[in-house]
Amino acid sequence: MRRAGANTIALPVHERGEDDELLIRRDKTANSAGARLAGGANCSVEKLITAIRTGQVRALVVLREDLLGDLGQEAVEARGALDFLMTLDWRITPTVKASDLALPVCAFGELDGSVINCQGRVQLLRAGLLPHQESDPAWRPLLEIAARLGGSPVPKNFREAFRWAVSHVPAMAGLDTPAVGKRGVTLQEAI
Repeated sequence: MRRAGANTIALPVHERGEDDELLIRRDKTANSAGARLAGGANCSVEKLITAIRTGQVRALVVLREDLLGDLGQEAVEARGALDFLMTLDWRITPTVKASDLALPVCAFGELDGSVINCQGRVQLLRAGLLPHQESDPAWRPLLEIAARLGGSPVPKNFREAFRWAVSHVPAMAGLDTPAVGKRGVTLQEAI
């Protein structure tokens, strides 16, 4: 999104409980390591809300998060300061309802994709269900917008999208989906 002019990127944190140093992680955010590598989050959600209220952020793209539902009145009030809100989600949430534009995207069980776990292991996801009606994987509309703003052509399928990500995320350099395989592969660069 930085290539499309984004200058503030927040990654919501969903924490509960404690790490057990084996299996349980306090951070319940799926693929937060992958999101940090790909997007370079540079602020907290709280700082994002402040930036919206003060006019530093006038347009916002929300991906599979319900800021208005999760953050309550503070986020609802900040929404009024935005010129434009676009949400990509598979659910109908308060944020989707308050959006100027809401695009349906696949739920996680409806898409081929990849995640990077807290140990830096890249794992492939395979669709177990057909996408609902006009839903696309989230990368497709995001890269379509970037392409229309002068970015690269939109990948035709997940494998091309994975290659696109590899070309933009140095920690993933040299990877391709066959190399990841069924068991995944650990990145050399620390997460």
